Amino acid sequence: MDRYLYEEIRLNMVRRARNFAVASLSCSIVMFTFPPLAIVLGFFAILFAFLSKGYRSKMDKEAVTAVKFALVGIVIGCGILFAGIYKLATDEEYRNDVVSSVDSSLYGETYKDTYGVMPSEIINKYFGGGADE
Repeated sequence: MDRYLYEEIRLNMVRRARNFAVASLSCSIVMFTFPPLAIVLGFFAILFAFLSKGYRSKMDKEAVTAVKFALVGIVIGCGILFAGIYKLATDEEYRNDVVSSVDSSLYGETYKDTYGVMPSEIINKYFGGGADE
């Protein structure tokens, strides 16, 4: 393989890792309503950063920065995800609000016709409680 072609491919991987890391960090900060996207993009950024190392003994500064940004994005995304799950499990008023909004406005009878169960029944099965009917 040509040495210059190899170096160009490696630098493209570094740029790709940096772009995924920035996407991960921005998704975890801006798009906190869907943190799994930030977590997945963060793992892709780390993967591309390590792949960009190639046969060298050390990674470039840009790839190391991409790994740091990706780790921050993953930590923020996981924190937001676990905080939402914890609030859903512990706060009954919040859980009832989520259940009522999911049942009435988002899915309603379409979900029940398709899957045979309401979303509120699934939430109440895993987290307990529910609105008094």
